Amino acid sequence: HVQIARGERVLITGDQDGGLTTLFRAIAGLWLWGSGVIRLPALEPIMFMPRRPYMPAGPLREALVYPSAADTFRNEDLAAACARLGLAHLCGQLDRDANWGDELGGDELQRLAFARLLLHKPRWVCIHDGADALDEAGHKTVISIFDNELAAAAVIILGRQDLSEGFSKRVLQLVKMSTTKSAAAAGPG
Repeated sequence: HVQIARGERVLITGDQDGGLTTLFRAIAGLWLWGSGVIRLPALEPIMFMPRRPYMPAGPLREALVYPSAADTFRNEDLAAACARLGLAHLCGQLDRDANWGDELGGDELQRLAFARLLLHKPRWVCIHDGADALDEAGHKTVISIFDNELAAAAVIILGRQDLSEGFSKRVLQLVKMSTTKSAAAAGPG
């Protein structure tokens, strides 16, 4: 049993066998197999950041504000979020239609996903290796955002490494339980 509090930063690590991906999907409500209970905070905004951020085809503004409507944020807010993440060169392309998931590189996609977080200001963020494509400057910017604009947000990172050394105040190790008799006799983990 694990409980994560508001504002807490937790890193969940584990084997490379897909357990973290399955857990991420289960937390997001996308994995229906298995057993157990995952309780999410009621009435508090949660955003999920998979390894490769989803970017709908169409105008950049729609990709940036997803899942909200395109007119939810002012142009100034979109430009400020892009600039904060080092994407000022995209500010003039807010109305250009493109398949942004294919057009942008991994670093830019992750920066755009963090700009999306900056706009929505969720109280809870669940990241699955969502910063592994960022360069050092991108990592520093993301840490700065979580230390400032999103300081009150709980951050759960499922991955091999933390956003930066000491970012997460608690580390949980996901361990695959053996189905042998001796493991069952040891009790739940």
